[in-house]
Amino acid sequence: MTVELARRLIESGLPLLDIEAALLLVVERGLSLPEALAEQDVALLSRVEQELARSELPSVLTVRASPEVVARLPAGMCRRLMAVPVHVDPRTGRVDVAAVEPLDGHTAQEFAYHLEQPVRVLHASLEAVQTALDGLQRGAKIAGQPGGRAALQLGSDAPIPLIKTESSTGSDAPIPLVKLDSATRSEAPPIPLVRRSLEPGRAPSPHVRSPSAPPAGAFPETEGVALSWRSKPPPVDLVAGAERERRAAAARGPSAPPAPPALSTRERLEEASSPEAVLDLLRDCLAPAASIVFQVRNASFDGRVASPDVEARAKVKQISLLSHQPSVLETAVKSGFYLGPIPNTPNHRELRDALPADASNEVYATVVTVSERPSLVWLLAGFEQSLDLTRRADEIALVAGRVLARILRQRKKGG
Repeated sequence: MTVELARRLIESGLPLLDIEAALLLVVERGLSLPEALAEQDVALLSRVEQELARSELPSVLTVRASPEVVARLPAGMCRRLMAVPVHVDPRTGRVDVAAVEPLDGHTAQEFAYHLEQPVRVLHASLEAVQTALDGLQRGAKIAGQPGGRAALQLGSDAPIPLIKTESSTGSDAPIPLVKLDSATRSEAPPIPLVRRSLEPGRAPSPHVRSPSAPPAGAFPETEGVALSWRSKPPPVDLVAGAERERRAAAARGPSAPPAPPALSTRERLEEASSPEAVLDLLRDCLAPAASIVFQVRNASFDGRVASPDVEARAKVKQISLLSHQPSVLETAVKSGFYLGPIPNTPNHRELRDALPADASNEVYATVVTVSERPSLVWLLAGFEQSLDLTRRADEIALVAGRVLARILRQRKKGG
C-alpha cells in the first residue's frame, strides 16, 4: 500500500515533511506516491527506487504493455494505478503486472478482479510505466482516426468481416466467364455468374437494355452485391479446354508427386527423441534472432547451444553466469521471463561479449520448465518485433518443456 511505502521511506530517513506533502498530493490529485515525490523533487524518486530495490521484489526494466490484456480493463485503470499488464504465462494463465508501487496490495486485487486470473506484481520504474502508458494512448488515438482501425478496438475479440455489405457497383463481384451473346455481337458488358439474391425472386425485365447499361439483375441498387455467390457449370468451351489439358498431361507422363509440406516448429519438437534435438530446435527456430540456451544448475547458468553468429564470437559452453546473483537469467527464473537490456555488470560480461553489436540493448529470456522445475533458460537477442517474438518464444518453450519431460520418462522406463 501507499502507507507501507511511506512507512519504509520514513524509516530510511526521508524527511517527514516531504512524505506528508506527497501524501497530500496523493489524496487531492490521485497520484501515486512516487509521482507525488517526483513532483516535489526528482531526487526523492531515487530514494524510492533504492528502498524498493532493498525489498528484493521481482522487477522488470523495460515495460511493454500487452494491448490485448489492457483492452479487458476499465478505461483509465492502468493510469490511475500506475500499473500495466506486460505478460501472460501461457501455462498457468498468470498475468504479470508492472507497477510503480508493487507494495500496494490493492493493485493485485484490482487486476485479479477484472481479469479473473491470478496476478503477480513486478516492480518497474516510474519512467518505464509512464512510457508504456503513453504508448497505449498513442495507439488508441491512431485506432480512432479516420481510416484507422476504429471499428476494431485494440485487443478486442471481434471477428474481422470476410465479406462486404455495402451496395455499390464497385464491389468485389466475380469476373464473369462468358459474354452476352446477342445476334448483333454487340460488346455488351459481361453477365456475372448466378447470384443468390437477398430478396424474393425478381422476374427479369423483358425490355432490351442499351449496351451501355449493366445487364438485368447484375447490380441491383437495393442489394449487397458480394454477399453470396455460387457458380454455374462452366461453358462448353471451358470444358473442352479442360479435357485438352487432361490429355496433354497424360501424354507427358506421370508428374513428380508434390513435396510434403514443411513441418512446423511444434511438430518437429513433438517428433524429437533426444534432449540434444530439442536444444538444436530452440537454437534455430527463431532465426535470424540470436539464440543462447542455458542449462539451470545449482550454482550457475551454463551455456549449452547458441546461434552460429554467437559461436563465432565465443564458445557457448564457456559462457556461464552465477546463479543467485543479479542477472537477466536469474530474473527470468524468478519472474518467468525477462525483457530488456543486459546490464553492464561483471556477471554479464561473458554474455555481453558473446552477443553481436547492439544486440544486448534488448533481449528476451524465457524459461523451459520440465516437471514443474526450471530446466533451461532460452535467451534471444537481435530482434525487431518483440511482441510477436516473445509470444512465439513462450509457446515454443512450453512445448519444449513437455517434450523434454516425455523423453525423460521414456528413458527412465527404458532404463
